[in-house]
Amino acid sequence: MKAYISTPEELAAEVVDLQQHGVDEVAIMDSAGCMHPNEVKEYIKALKNTVSIPVGFHCHNNLGLSAANAIAAMDDGVDLYRLIVNVSAANKKNPSENEMAEAAKAI
Repeated sequence: MKAYISTPEELAAEVVDLQQHGVDEVAIMDSAGCMHPNEVKEYIKALKNTVSIPVGFHCHNNLGLSAANAIAAMDDGVDLYRLIVNVSAANKKNPSENEMAEAAKAI
C-alpha cells in the first residue's frame, strides 16, 4: 500500500477493513522513496496499534533515506522488511541486504 497517499490513521482504518476481509499481512510501500524516518515511525505505530496481522515495510532510496527508514521501521517493530538481494547497477533505488544487515545490528 502506498502509505504516503493517506494519513497514518486513514491507512490503519483501511487495513482494519482488509484484515476483516481475510488479508493476512500488509506492507507499507514507499515506492516513491519520499518518506522520512519520522513518517515511517508514525505509519508503523498506527498499524501495529490497530491490527493483529504482520506489518511489512518496503522503501526506495530516491532521497537517500532507505537505510534510515529501515532502521525507523525496525525500531518500531515492523514484522517484515522487503529488500533487494545483490543490488545490480540497474537498480540502486532499493537498500541492499548488506545495508540492511548493518542497519539491523543497530537495533
